[in-house]
Amino acid sequence: METYQEVRYVAGRRRTTDVYAISGKKILMEGTFIKTARLKDEYESDVSEPDVLIQALVDFKCRADIFTFWDRVPTGTKHPYFCEPQIQALLPVESYELWWRSLDRRVRKIVRRSVKRGVGEVIGFIKMIYRDKFADPVMFIAKMLHSRKYPSNLLIAKAVERCAEKGLPFIHYSDWRIGTHGDFLRRNGFRKFKVNRYYVPLTGKGKLALQLGIHKSIRSRIPEGARIRLQKVRGTFYRLKFRLIGKKLDEIESEVDR
Repeated sequence: METYQEVRYVAGRRRTTDVYAISGKKILMEGTFIKTARLKDEYESDVSEPDVLIQALVDFKCRADIFTFWDRVPTGTKHPYFCEPQIQALLPVESYELWWRSLDRRVRKIVRRSVKRGVGEVIGFIKMIYRDKFADPVMFIAKMLHSRKYPSNLLIAKAVERCAEKGLPFIHYSDWRIGTHGDFLRRNGFRKFKVNRYYVPLTGKGKLALQLGIHKSIRSRIPEGARIRLQKVRGTFYRLKFRLIGKKLDEIESEVDR
């Protein structure tokens, strides 16, 4: 086993994390009081033999209390460990034509209108990583100034087209979102899929954490209704912020015109 430290940025903060190389896998340690081990690149590969990896973690006496792994896409296989459903936003891709026909009529109208309007500059881009089971859009940016040209819808359409060409069955958008973000995903063909997230205690503290239900972050334990209310408050804040930014942009444009 090899171990080293890696600098990561979590919520904009610089943190040093322990990484273990075990059985050809890189295991990342997270958490403070309850330390959780997971694959460093869990979006790229599955844990095909969890028993072997779990035993290696125990034998090497890693500082983790819990080891967690998941099914990246829905599967019929289930391992004999404690698991909880994790709701993912996945867009099934069989062909571009099937996706297009499944869309709401208003979304198809938006995409057609956007194509007709055209653009003369970069107004958005999407960076996708093509993995073995899905495409992962790790960066998705569109300019608010050109929101009436609906660049986000066009980017998703292009992503579906590329995935269909490559024969990838899903576009993976991460955990399902709520509020207007969730509505946007649903209108563009994304659906809720339940995948299994497994938690294996490695220490007595880890076992107790699972029994008490404190093995996950505080944010993930907030009920959906409360999260929706908090999101509405945040939405009000951002609308005010963008309104102020819009006024500044208008002032800049007027200065340029003169």
